[in-house]
Amino acid sequence: MTALTKPQLDQLTDQLRANRQALRQEVREELENSGEQHRIAILNAEPGDKQANEDVYVAVRDAFDAAKRRLEDYARQL
Repeated sequence: MTALTKPQLDQLTDQLRANRQALRQEVREELENSGEQHRIAILNAEPGDKQANEDVYVAVRDAFDAAKRRLEDYARQL
């Protein structure tokens, strides 16, 4: 994996936020909370990053929050 510059990280963060909004809208339109466990995993996550939640909205939020924290941690290392 190549190192990303700060502008590239900023752009990636913006894209993640846009994707989160699009996914949130799609989930809102297509899914209803059925009481089932919804599991969301972000690509490039590390083992143990998966979390289960009955509320799909919470599962999506938690997954993106974890990805955001990882990007912020990486940006601080630059």
